[in-house]
Amino acid sequence: MKPSKQIKISSQIIREVMEMGLRPIANSIVDSILKTETIKKTKKTGVAQYKRDLQSAIAVIASDSLDYARKKMPNGSKVKFMEDEHTLLLGEFEKLPLKVQKKIRNQVDLIVITQVADLEKAAAFQHSASISSSKSMVEARFDMIEKTDKYIDGNAIAAGSHTTAATTVNNVRNAFHATPAAMEQIVAFKFVNDNPKTPICIDLNGTIYSKDDPDHFKYTAPLHFNCDSYNIPIYKLKKGEEIKKIKPSTAKLEATIQF
Repeated sequence: MKPSKQIKISSQIIREVMEMGLRPIANSIVDSILKTETIKKTKKTGVAQYKRDLQSAIAVIASDSLDYARKKMPNGSKVKFMEDEHTLLLGEFEKLPLKVQKKIRNQVDLIVITQVADLEKAAAFQHSASISSSKSMVEARFDMIEKTDKYIDGNAIAAGSHTTAATTVNNVRNAFHATPAAMEQIVAFKFVNDNPKTPICIDLNGTIYSKDDPDHFKYTAPLHFNCDSYNIPIYKLKKGEEIKKIKPSTAKLEATIQF
């Protein structure tokens, strides 16, 4: 599956996992605030399960992306991350490069911590507003659930799911292409975006640069929210293609890079 298409499909999958995992957590936060009237030491149930589900979903996406990168590379089957006769017995997550596993764990922890904190703030704010309006506990709970639902269904989760998908796809592809066996076959990289919309992606789109270009790491996609860019390895230059240093004009656009 083409990286741009995988990012789009994976984004929707991750969003569904996020929505399904966050709702029970939101309910437990609301009930805890109503009981204690504080967000300090709020009881949150379902966080551990949500982390596991999110990590599993990301691991499957990463594994699919790795398989695609391997199939597209000449002699890709010879590129190994680990030499272990028990590899086939490992799960999707454990088969990934160790660096990618670490990134996914850190990514999941950061996502969950941020989302739970936002849910707590949304629920606490609505609780204060409802109580000050002399509403009953039933009405207050309804308002708080409505507030947390708006967060779960809102732009923050949509943007987060897309960023997570794009980061996952790019991280595992980059890890695969960075292995010594893969680098031996690669002569250059090409920055690609099938439908660039931001100045920096428009500027970089189509740029072919050396695999040793230090700016390769600076401009690793995703570069902003809803970024669908990715790098493809070039094994042999076609007629008319030439290696160039990443466009100097891009330096003026660095302020637009969001991560």
